[in-house]
Amino acid sequence: MYMRCKMLKVYSEALPNGQKNQRMLATGQVRIRSVDYWGDAQIVKYSEGDDKIILDGGDGMAHLYRVLAPGAEPDKVEANKILYNRKTKQCTLERGNLLQGH
Repeated sequence: MYMRCKMLKVYSEALPNGQKNQRMLATGQVRIRSVDYWGDAQIVKYSEGDDKIILDGGDGMAHLYRVLAPGAEPDKVEANKILYNRKTKQCTLERGNLLQGH
């Protein structure tokens, strides 16, 4: 995942099984991009351990565009807060909408 922002904080923590988990906190005009999704928000949180992204629009809205099948048009998700599971491609929205086919 590519991430661009004004400030990025990266935290690394040891897990009980001996592996490490990285967490990231990006703030200020955050843009994210991967092969099958992209989006923007004021704050983005990512945890490597559960492979989830939280896009927080702050006082505005966050946006996420997902390509759910090869060659398909991307879905547009717009909400104040978007919780996105990268493994399952499922979203949980707070104060927002899923706009299909945009």
